[in-house]
Amino acid sequence: MGRRRLSFSDRADIAVGILAGWTDRQIGAGIGRDQTIIRRERGRNSTKTRGYHPVSANCAAERKGKRPQARKIYTDPVIAARVKADLAS
Repeated sequence: MGRRRLSFSDRADIAVGILAGWTDRQIGAGIGRDQTIIRRERGRNSTKTRGYHPVSANCAAERKGKRPQARKIYTDPVIAARVKADLAS
């Protein structure tokens, strides 16, 4: 099974599970994810004062996922030349 990002619905279910007092294992079983994914999500997107909020967690995840990343082929001329040479042959 491939990796699948958490959706807003998943994050809302996590918030409901937290409010209900469920463990990470119970929340993960409810949304079909492993408990470690729930634990990491809570660790990344919870604050000490506000706790876990799915809207801010989803916004943060989208912001982190869209950061510009340069591809190696564009930043390294040696790799670019090698790829062009390999494709030409």
